[in-house]
Amino acid sequence: MLQLGIQEKDGFVREETQNGFAEGNYKLGVKTGKWVLTYPDRIEEGNFQGKNRIGQWLIHYSKSDFYEAGLYDEKNLKTGEWITFKEQNSEVTIKTTYQRGVKIKEKKVDQLQISTIQLKKG
Repeated sequence: MLQLGIQEKDGFVREETQNGFAEGNYKLGVKTGKWVLTYPDRIEEGNFQGKNRIGQWLIHYSKSDFYEAGLYDEKNLKTGEWITFKEQNSEVTIKTTYQRGVKIKEKKVDQLQISTIQLKKG
C-alpha cells in the first residue's frame, strides 16, 4: 500500500538495525507478533505490539551460556519477576523483580529448576 509516496511494510521482514538485525512481521507498517533481534552480544526473542515489546521475552547472551527471561508491559517496560539461568542445567541463578521498568529487588537463588520456559534450539 502506498501512502504519500512511502510503501508500508507488510509481512515477514529481515532488516538491519544500528547494532545488528531484526526478523519479524509487520502488518500495515506496524510491528506485530514474534520478533528475533540479533545484536553482537545477545539474541532477544519475544512479541511486539507496535513499537513496544510486550509479554514474555527470552534473551540469550552470546558469549556465555546465560539466559534471561521475563515480561514487558504495554509501555515497553520490564515488569514482574525476571530470571537469569544457565541453559545447560536450567538452574535459576538470579531472580530480579521489576516495577514499571525499575529494578526493585534482586536475589541469588540456588537449585530452582525451570520447567515452563521453552528454549529455541537451532
